[in-house]
Amino acid sequence: MKLYWVTFVEPGIGCGVTAIDEHDCQRLVESNSFSAARSIESIIEITNFEEIDQNHVVPNMGDLLARGFWFPNGV
Repeated sequence: MKLYWVTFVEPGIGCGVTAIDEHDCQRLVESNSFSAARSIESIIEITNFEEIDQNHVVPNMGDLLARGFWFPNGV
């Protein structure tokens, strides 16, 4: 499993996803009600936790080990 950060075309909107690979991440995003109506700008594999917003995202993350969304928590 890998961690991904998905950025949407809509400014300031993103989500964190744990998935098997980038294609699996894209499928999860496209099938979720939070993100299905949004256009994906980029999908980036997270290789270092310092890449994640330390002030907003990190304190509000869900389970990183389970396949699915870990930010926003509860999606």
